[in-house]
Amino acid sequence: MIKEIEQIKMRKDIKYIADKYAIPITSIAEYFGVSKSVMFYFISRNKSLRASNYEKFTNKINEFKETFKEAEQYKPNDLDVEWIYKEQMRNDLVEEIIAEIRRDIDMDNLMALQEVLSKLLENTDNKHILTRYLSEFPELREEYKDRKDV
Repeated sequence: MIKEIEQIKMRKDIKYIADKYAIPITSIAEYFGVSKSVMFYFISRNKSLRASNYEKFTNKINEFKETFKEAEQYKPNDLDVEWIYKEQMRNDLVEEIIAEIRRDIDMDNLMALQEVLSKLLENTDNKHILTRYLSEFPELREEYKDRKDV
């Protein structure tokens, strides 16, 4: 194909990628192995490339486009993303539960908490976890226990 037509296509490809991904022209120039001014004049002023620079561009343009196609199709490792998402959800849920417990304590409304804990204790794994949560010094809890005679 005619060199000038090829340069029009290359210019459009480079402009499209630079605009879409906000990549500085200087970075693209470095990738193609040309000076910033060569890239600037080629892209912004529609100047034609000298033979040596044209060769550099033709050698790199397909690789350049393929790299961006791969980047668009790239999907992070699903396991890692899922793990981060689950971890964040768990942290958020813990924070919400603690806030709800504090609210219930402030309002002297422990009935809902008692119901949830009773339900959790029906499962032996939960019972083990909740028992491990308790302080090893039961006497420290005594003053916090509800007194029915008060």
